[in-house]
Amino acid sequence: MKIWLDQIHASAAPALGLDQVRLVSPGEAPVANVSAPLRGATPRDGLNGLFSAASRALARLGVQIRLHSLVSPRDAALTRTADDIVVWAADPLPLFDLTIQPRPRLIGERVASYVYRARIEAPLPLTIRNYTAEGKISALRVYESRGETLVSIECVDEVGDAELRAEALRLLGPFARRPMILEACLLTNMRTRFTCPSTDAVNRLARLQGEFDRLHKGRFLVAGWESADASARISALADRLGAAMGAGAAVSAVA
Repeated sequence: MKIWLDQIHASAAPALGLDQVRLVSPGEAPVANVSAPLRGATPRDGLNGLFSAASRALARLGVQIRLHSLVSPRDAALTRTADDIVVWAADPLPLFDLTIQPRPRLIGERVASYVYRARIEAPLPLTIRNYTAEGKISALRVYESRGETLVSIECVDEVGDAELRAEALRLLGPFARRPMILEACLLTNMRTRFTCPSTDAVNRLARLQGEFDRLHKGRFLVAGWESADASARISALADRLGAAMGAGAAVSAVA
């Protein structure tokens, strides 16, 4: 990624799966149970179905959801009343423009993504991460969605169809009960992803939240983007939101 490793914040390790990597010295016995796969789950109807179900559940609780209603950082900050709580879950970078702090430098990685329809007999859902220098696939996920089996592949660079299929079959081979068949390619996407928080970004985000706490008395919350670990983000946000709501307040979220 053309950066020094000491520029990457430690919270990126769980998000990249590096906390699951075990290094074994030559001649050292492998760590017990290290080969046992972690079990997980994916939404039965895919992410779209999950968000639709969550939207219906929130509506039953009386939560008003307004889609396609853009809110600028300045509007969110200046129109907040003394009793309101604002949770800013969108990109936090525009918030820096409301302060005297410069925006932090981001660490981006170029990602090529592909989704295939597939036929495979293997325990699902299945996630494979490739930490070797062999091939261009960095992560491969197999899951069921709406009655179909899909294979989502992330690569460090664009890959030709034949080469990509061969490498995917090689990585999935040890987990499949019989050779997998990759069918049509449903999606191809190239993008820059910012999943590695730098130490500079984490420090500046902490100072940003501190400044907003001072200006808004702890009632303008930034949704924990200083951590690349989603569980840590949600836990910290829940604690801050609970503290802010202690006296009771109206809550609005920007996502």
